[in-house]
Amino acid sequence: MTLKTFKQLREEVQSVTEVEELFDLIEDVIEGIAKDNNVDSEFIWEDLESVPDEELIEVAAWQRKEGKN
Repeated sequence: MTLKTFKQLREEVQSVTEVEELFDLIEDVIEGIAKDNNVDSEFIWEDLESVPDEELIEVAAWQRKEGKN
């Protein structure tokens, strides 16, 4: 077993933080869509179950980069 350097640990934490931030952004988008369409957000989440997590994260990252949210 190898010991991780501080830099490696920091990069892992940053990566986790980025994913958590992207998930928060996805949640905000879903809530907005639900509100705009007067539906329960759970209905939208169920619909998104067929979309891979990686694709959702890519869209959220693009929106954050483009300043969409």
